[in-house]
Amino acid sequence: MASVPPVPVAPRSSGAADPGTSAGDGLIEFGKVGRPHGVRGAILVWPHNAESVLLADLASVEVRTPGLKARRLTFTQRRRQPNGSWLVTFDGMSAREHAEALNGSTVWIRECELPPLDDGEYYHHSVIGASVVTPSGRELGRVLEVLETSTDVFVVSRPGRSLLYVPVVGDYVLTIDGATRRVTVVEDADALLDFDGEDDATVGDEHEEPA
Repeated sequence: MASVPPVPVAPRSSGAADPGTSAGDGLIEFGKVGRPHGVRGAILVWPHNAESVLLADLASVEVRTPGLKARRLTFTQRRRQPNGSWLVTFDGMSAREHAEALNGSTVWIRECELPPLDDGEYYHHSVIGASVVTPSGRELGRVLEVLETSTDVFVVSRPGRSLLYVPVVGDYVLTIDGATRRVTVVEDADALLDFDGEDDATVGDEHEEPA
């Protein structure tokens, strides 16, 4: 077993897919369809990760419209816009009414189409539902969602207890294994980050004004 470095380096994230979307049927929610553009069937696609350029390498995507069967649509044109959206047209959809029918749909890509990650990186969807454990094997809970701030924060659901918010930095997170859906945190992460109960009472007492 590899030894833990004295100052662990927190894994880095990659948000190509929706941070709150888990994998299903090998597909990942990539973004949403916005308003039509022009009269020839062009639409705007808004990736959940505005920095993603993944659509440039894809021939097709799956589009899911509420109340309709999911469809795989092939690009005829796609161009990234300065605001992070993509102006796209699909084969067989050349009129504005075609584009209007897709407004509000979600865009899905195959999980295998995601670009490979560098060492220490992870995709948000790979940690949703992951078990959060300590080096001794103590399970603290499971990752409910990922908050995107200056650094990612794992929201950990704990049975019978309040949510635990774990910043993805080396002081708290040791390793993230998306393949096994397992996050290892420092042994006393819950004690360091749990501000419920007696800790709150103590803080309140310290700041209580005398009668």
